[in-house]
Amino acid sequence: MIVSSSKKEIIRGFLRVASLEKLDLHNEITVDMSINQLIIVTAGCVITGIPTQEIKDSELHKNDSISLNDQIKRNAAISHHKQYGDKGLGGNDGAFLLENVSIKYSDNFTVNLPELVLFYDQIVAIAIGNPG
Repeated sequence: MIVSSSKKEIIRGFLRVASLEKLDLHNEITVDMSINQLIIVTAGCVITGIPTQEIKDSELHKNDSISLNDQIKRNAAISHHKQYGDKGLGGNDGAFLLENVSIKYSDNFTVNLPELVLFYDQIVAIAIGNPG
């Protein structure tokens, strides 16, 4: 049995919430999530971006024209699925894809990227908010 870590499950929860367009709180308040991004702190920088949807098993063998990053992610998912079936990766192993990424370093240097693969074990802290 593969056991996921608490850290990984918390991050996955943030990924799910950050992927929503709207968030209903107790059927009383609706929050517009479209202005929010994930804010991720690593040992060397702060990364902001929007999580992409995970590839579902039903999408693994589609041959649509897709971006290089999506093709790499799809091939990795197919390879993992062939080797481990439906079992997830244990512990903090694994990664996810962010879009519209901004990486800010402590010396006020910023790098903007269209996509970035981020590994769970590199994350120190995570939040959802409007970094602007």
